[in-house]
Amino acid sequence: MANEQVGSYQSAMRQGLTPREVEAMALTKAATMLEDARKNPENYDNFAQALRLNHLL
Repeated sequence: MANEQVGSYQSAMRQGLTPREVEAMALTKAATMLEDARKNPENYDNFAQALRLNHLL
């Protein structure tokens, strides 16, 4: 999972995004995933993925 995320960062950098923009996108994605997990607590897999991404960031 971490390798995929690093690849995403590198891909975004090649597209001309600044490191700040890439970081903002990653944090927004993590926040969205956490909010979705909060709204649907029965789905443990989504909750675990959201927590893992948040932890990595």
